[in-house]
Amino acid sequence: MRMKRFIEDLNNLVGTTNGFGNLVLSMAERSVYAMNNLDAEVAKSVMDDYAQVDYLDGLIEEEALRILMLFQPMVSDMRMVAVILKTITYMERIGKYCYNVAKAVIYLSDAGVKRSYKNISAMGELAVDMIRMVTETMKDRDITRFEEISAKDQKMDELRDLVLNKSVEYMSRDPCCVDVCTYFISISKFFERIGDHACKSAEKITYMVNGKRVNYN
Repeated sequence: MRMKRFIEDLNNLVGTTNGFGNLVLSMAERSVYAMNNLDAEVAKSVMDDYAQVDYLDGLIEEEALRILMLFQPMVSDMRMVAVILKTITYMERIGKYCYNVAKAVIYLSDAGVKRSYKNISAMGELAVDMIRMVTETMKDRDITRFEEISAKDQKMDELRDLVLNKSVEYMSRDPCCVDVCTYFISISKFFERIGDHACKSAEKITYMVNGKRVNYN
């Protein structure tokens, strides 16, 4: 009976964690759409969803700790619960960065900006790809898809540098665009940090699957 309850609780924890990942992925997709189209309404929907991210982060943490204390699971199951505890922290941060992107989009939309930098759009698509890698692998444990995540992270860094250099160039030519360019620089940094957190999540999930510690960052 005790083992049956443990399996049920663990499955519920995994299911809630996967739902959490789906929510964060949806926020990322919508934040990128909002940025590409300077859509304030979609951006507001992303900001509204952060309250649910914050709630689920606390709920999953509480449930994971309860399972560890009550059942004292075997090594493999304990590793899964421990990785969930770490991964939700990274996913919560990703959700917060999506919130920040959305908030910046609303400012840019109100300022009358009509389009985003193409390199920032590319960063957003990379961020979504990397989050999707994490959420899908958390479900099916197929860590082979992480073979590409380091290259994506490196490309993200390169694009961030391009955005920074181009923004500085624009600001030096036209001081009137300093405010807008500063927001674009901030958005590029948010996407870069999302990539970093996706890599950290991938490292933890790899450890959960095969017990090996890797570095994707």
